[in-house]
Amino acid sequence: MKCPVCGVWTEIKETRKKDDNTKLRRYQCGNKHTFRTVETITKIIKENNAKQNQRKRKVVSGMD
Repeated sequence: MKCPVCGVWTEIKETRKKDDNTKLRRYQCGNKHTFRTVETITKIIKENNAKQNQRKRKVVSGMD
């Protein structure tokens, strides 16, 4: 992931898992900018054979 401020590659500094199946991650780039994301897992069900074709997808939101 790249820093939203300067565009430099970032490093994950901390990951916290919550009970509601979300992850809070703290990042820091090479220029010392820090930001956080909230990642949630959602299920995507296709219309055809919905019971057989369940997939999981990671959604990243809430950068501050």
